[in-house]
Amino acid sequence: MIHSPAQPGRRETRAAIIETGMRLFEARGFDVITVDEVAAAIGISRRTIFRHFATKADIVLQPILVGFRALPDGLCAQPPDLPIGQALVETLHALVEALEEQRGLVARHLRLVAQSEPLRALSRGLIDDAMDNLRLELAQRLGEKDPEALQVTLWAEIMFVAAFGGRNLWLLVEEQPIAPIIADSVQAIRDFANAMESWSSQRGPPCNS
Repeated sequence: MIHSPAQPGRRETRAAIIETGMRLFEARGFDVITVDEVAAAIGISRRTIFRHFATKADIVLQPILVGFRALPDGLCAQPPDLPIGQALVETLHALVEALEEQRGLVARHLRLVAQSEPLRALSRGLIDDAMDNLRLELAQRLGEKDPEALQVTLWAEIMFVAAFGGRNLWLLVEEQPIAPIIADSVQAIRDFANAMESWSSQRGPPCNS
């Protein structure tokens, strides 16, 4: 009985699409390379690529979605009775672990995004979606009906700056572990939590205006 060569699994095919696509995009530019060229370089069909990625841009953007999704998803996973400041700290630690495992990949993808206006525009949309989802999770934890309420917005912004400001600094400092860099972000969240607690005890809940 003759056996045909083993076909790569879904995970291997997806990884090959990302790596080959990135190599071509980095060499010749995201806007220049077509999906057909990526498919030809791998030896698969255009249709196979679209089974894994809805658009060409997703080849670049999907791998960095871990960062955007980690904040709302991580916060949702925290125990509901955990104080909000500690819940955000634990969420940030989970993001650190996810990023540490794929530093080189994240850096490559972010550099490519920075070089392409269409990718930057799509990335901004992902950031807006992540912020909206984070506000919804925060509003639920804070007992706020309005996700645009002042204290919800303040918590969302401090968390986002702490997470992605720390991430970007980490990517700029080669060979530096992310944990010491994020430690400053963690302290900022704790300081903000203390300030909010003090504000609430002295003035009552912040207004929504």
